[in-house]
Amino acid sequence: MIFGNHHFQYYKERTRIPGTVLEIILDRLLGIGNHERTGPYHPPFLEREVSRLMSKTLYVGNLPWGTTEDELANFFSTYATVVSSRIITDRDSGRSRGYGFVEVEEEDVERVITATNGVDLGGREIIVNEAKPRPTRM
Repeated sequence: MIFGNHHFQYYKERTRIPGTVLEIILDRLLGIGNHERTGPYHPPFLEREVSRLMSKTLYVGNLPWGTTEDELANFFSTYATVVSSRIITDRDSGRSRGYGFVEVEEEDVERVITATNGVDLGGREIIVNEAKPRPTRM
């Protein structure tokens, strides 16, 4: 896989990650070494992966049962750029469990929490805070 230096510069400017750290991240994402980072190839997944590196996940609780991932993303998109959203569902029934997660850019986290925690969404007062890391299963 080949990654162009002009793409490297684009991500370096966009993310404000120090150059050497960004090189390591990109090399791991692409599975390449420095000797292969030449040419015009631009992997389509790379923009999404770099965005994920620069984002934080918010926990959103007390959601109305009928809320969809698109509705959740649309609601939060008025406050910040949404990288992704997901509603947690019951494995057996497929029904919403009443909570979900939204990924937003790191610099927007505090502002989004302040603006949305306690706000009415579909008749319910939602709870929004920074998600805690998932505990490892043994």
